[in-house]
Amino acid sequence: MSDAPLQLSFPLARTATLLTACALAAGASAWLAVPGQGLAIAATIGFVWLVSLMSLIFVASYAQRGARAIALAHFTATGGRVLLCLLAGAVGVVRLGLPAKPVLLSLAAIYFPLLMIESICVARHVRALYAPAKEALR
Repeated sequence: MSDAPLQLSFPLARTATLLTACALAAGASAWLAVPGQGLAIAATIGFVWLVSLMSLIFVASYAQRGARAIALAHFTATGGRVLLCLLAGAVGVVRLGLPAKPVLLSLAAIYFPLLMIESICVARHVRALYAPAKEALR
């Protein structure tokens, strides 16, 4: 029996579905909480959701290279995503004239739950890769 970790495929469809459900739930609650600012909230949540899906595809592309590559890809994607989201918030407020408060609040309200979901899914995948190796050591 080999001590090498298993090569499981990354659960891309399941994670993307969770991200979409979370974005829809956060969008609906933000839409109801801040009346009259629907365009700003929808644009912000849609952009963060799209960037999250793109970073998830980036992370999944490293799944066959092992757990370390997945973790490094996740950290790289997280850094790029936060910069893109802050840049998009600034462009939305300064260039497009969207109201600052709804844009920035919905940016924070959707960014962190989507990051948390992706981080949990990546951690579960890495743990699943090394579970058989851990059992062999017992």
